Amino acid sequence: MVLRLLGRIYHGIRRAIRHQSQATVAVTAPNFVRGLTAILTIAFKGLKPLIGTVPSAVLIGAVTILFAFMALFQLEETYGKDLDYTEPI
Repeated sequence: MVLRLLGRIYHGIRRAIRHQSQATVAVTAPNFVRGLTAILTIAFKGLKPLIGTVPSAVLIGAVTILFAFMALFQLEETYGKDLDYTEPI
């Protein structure tokens, strides 16, 4: 259940990064944090009785960092790319 939920989160983040939006990183990054806080808290509370407090925190942190690096390595390089986008009206 947790892996399926994390898979959905990962694909949602990939989709959000791939598509151009008008929001800047200053707006988008805090929104990701707000959205994931409830999900990560539920996962932590579910794991805590099974494996303990510290291992739960380490596992949640490791999975979060793993997903962040997976998303990072799939970003396109923008060096030399024309970033002057026009939006269709």
